[in-house]
Amino acid sequence: MALRNTEASWGAVTKWLHWTIAALMIAAMVCSIWADQLDPDIESHRALWQILIMRLHKPLGFTALVLIALRLAWTLSGNRPRLPDSMSANEVRLSRFVHVVLYALMLVVPVTGWFMSQYADSTVNFGLFEIPNIVEPDKEKIKPLHTVHVNVGLFLLALVLLHVAAAVFHEFWRKDDVLKSMLPGRKPSAGR
Repeated sequence: MALRNTEASWGAVTKWLHWTIAALMIAAMVCSIWADQLDPDIESHRALWQILIMRLHKPLGFTALVLIALRLAWTLSGNRPRLPDSMSANEVRLSRFVHVVLYALMLVVPVTGWFMSQYADSTVNFGLFEIPNIVEPDKEKIKPLHTVHVNVGLFLLALVLLHVAAAVFHEFWRKDDVLKSMLPGRKPSAGR
């Protein structure tokens, strides 16, 4: 499998970044939902669990941010597989628009999360090292950032579900190998 993208398929680097970012973002979202769902009746234990869960959430999100930036640079520096001939001009435009919005939202969510931590004077701790704060603490900025972080995250989730639905539609309805071109170890058929 080629490292770089080709006209027929995504390369190994793009596939690895795509699926690793997806896994990181899903894990970060699960941590966030889990922390929010803890039983409020056991307040002291809840606070401890929330701290522990968020200590996992933050490095997951920051790692996703770094990989998203790398993925964006990698994508802009090389080829993109050509879209199937079965797609209309409007579908091609919609696909490109959705991907641009996906990248933007995937950057906004971890950036707002990182800055919430910064303004709370809380570092992103990876165990062996931590990401230092680059802004002065300011508790007033946390709530608006949290609102953006959560709402954009929910919109991102909806757009990701649309993205998955489109991939499934292309694979099982149109049978044009769009999904196969992104799966690890799979190559689309020559007729794409």
